Amino acid sequence: MIAVVTLMAVSCSDNKPELLKQVPADTDLVALIDAQAILESAGFVAGDGSLQVPQYVADKLSDSQMKDLAEAAALECVDAKAVVIAYNYSDPSPVAFFTLNSREEFVKYLSVRKYDEMSAEDGYTLYGDAGGSRVVVGQNQAYIYDGVRNPVFMPITEVKGMLSSAAKSDITSTPAGKKIGGHTVSMLAAIPSASQLGVSNMTIPGMPEGSMFLLHADLTGTELKAESACLDSDGKMLMMDDVVSGGFSTVDSEALKYLTADESLVMAFSLKGVDWNRVMELAGAGLSRSERASLVMIQPYLNAIDGTVAVGAGFADGMTSVSKIINGNGSESLSGLSFTALVQLKEERAADQLMQLKGLAQLSGMSMTNTDSGFSLALDQSNTIYVEEHDGMIIVANHPLHRSGANRTVAALPWGSYTGAIGLVLDKSDKIVSDLRMDYELSVELSGSKDGKSILVYTLKGGDAKGLIERTAKCCMEASDAVDRWLK
Repeated sequence: MIAVVTLMAVSCSDNKPELLKQVPADTDLVALIDAQAILESAGFVAGDGSLQVPQYVADKLSDSQMKDLAEAAALECVDAKAVVIAYNYSDPSPVAFFTLNSREEFVKYLSVRKYDEMSAEDGYTLYGDAGGSRVVVGQNQAYIYDGVRNPVFMPITEVKGMLSSAAKSDITSTPAGKKIGGHTVSMLAAIPSASQLGVSNMTIPGMPEGSMFLLHADLTGTELKAESACLDSDGKMLMMDDVVSGGFSTVDSEALKYLTADESLVMAFSLKGVDWNRVMELAGAGLSRSERASLVMIQPYLNAIDGTVAVGAGFADGMTSVSKIINGNGSESLSGLSFTALVQLKEERAADQLMQLKGLAQLSGMSMTNTDSGFSLALDQSNTIYVEEHDGMIIVANHPLHRSGANRTVAALPWGSYTGAIGLVLDKSDKIVSDLRMDYELSVELSGSKDGKSILVYTLKGGDAKGLIERTAKCCMEASDAVDRWLK
């Protein structure tokens, strides 16, 4: 950890283009990281030969760890604005490299950190420690291989080979490689083939040879936003519509109005028009005959799905529910939760499916009561499960069903724009937040859209921190202390 902090300690000019030109065009995975932005988000302040450690970190460090940071504070020889990680799936270790502002000072630091000089060749010097970390120091860059255990692995040879290959064709010369950069974190990775994954007789729909996975992430004071997509070998975004006839559909936001206000965590996906025969073919690749037979048994139920599938879950009574779950038996734990699951079915199939479920419930021997729209099952004196048909959907919940439209997570996100999403919203109106007396508002959104993009947005507001990482750490610490106080 201290070594990583050291490498990120101070930044200078942006060396992104030159660093990426040292990566061969056929490299499987390439990441470009603004390490300084990450450190600053965590509350570290670097510059003028000093490294100010935020108090929440200092409180958790031992004297020896603080001494390590003091040593790192004197290091101004690393440009942390651009750290590159390159990796081929067949290699024993990835390489991380960056520009040096002062080679001499960096070598001095390696000596302090108990790195011994191992060899030198063609202007490169190899240093290593007892833990298997190897550092190749050139004139202007340093290359780190961590956890090297293979005695025949030659880091200097690896670096020279990488630079030689990049001189012929580097990653920035490829259509996909041109998209790396301009963000806190950028990553481009080749999608492994079936043989690389150790799976035979399997193809991934919509994934031509040479497809890549692209990720961009950015940090602000209150938000982390990450976007990802799959690209073909020409750098064009792929549309994964081979599995779905007519392309992806989006979530029916009206269906989500059955989720209650207590169910802060919401997961919803559109499965309208899915070719389940194709899905089963892909899922059954590599399975035994009996395992494939199990898939065939559930396919008739999957064939009936024609729309949104959603689940909502949360605590029914704030910290009182958490106490039941932690301290109670199975019955009390279940009563502390609120959940709703719903499935939109093909026209006129909902009633048939409800009758089948009712028949299975009767065979179970549990106490069953008919309701206006289905039936309920009494699991015990405290818990009842409701199974009903509403608006062409089968809905299962542990509470009486009605269209409340009061779910804050549903209201906060544009579900009708997503092919699928997971969302969580917690604010001061949420009982668990008010019980803990927390001064934070949290929102998490992981979504997919028809254009092929996947997006993660994590937002945290409140507290006195300037950076998101520091804010998150302080929030977690405060929440942990508040939970301990409540449970005592």
